[in-house]
Amino acid sequence: MNATGAWMRLLDTRGLARGVTTKAVAGFYEETLAARPVFGVGDGSNTAGTALATRTAFASEDISVDARVKPDIRELAQRYGLHGGMIIPLVANDVSIGTLSVVDERIRKFTDDEISLVSAFAD
Repeated sequence: MNATGAWMRLLDTRGLARGVTTKAVAGFYEETLAARPVFGVGDGSNTAGTALATRTAFASEDISVDARVKPDIRELAQRYGLHGGMIIPLVANDVSIGTLSVVDERIRKFTDDEISLVSAFAD
């Protein structure tokens, strides 16, 4: 997909917590964890938790200005120069287990085919 990086947050008893990240976005990922160690699921407080609760992909041409993204995360995206983004629910044996996020330094609209490809991987 030629994206800058990706990370996963895995579901635990508290919500979406630590997972793994690619090296290219490790600083952004670590700062989001410091700001929000756990994302609630299904409470409307964040896009990742909503994507997981609804099992629906979230995509944005520019997460650094998208009003659906919380202000602190938008600010971090601006600082790290991240723009295009998607969040895909991770599901195993019909059980939600986390989210996979993909980001790009370019403003970009992820195509339906790209979202479908990542969704197939996530399933």
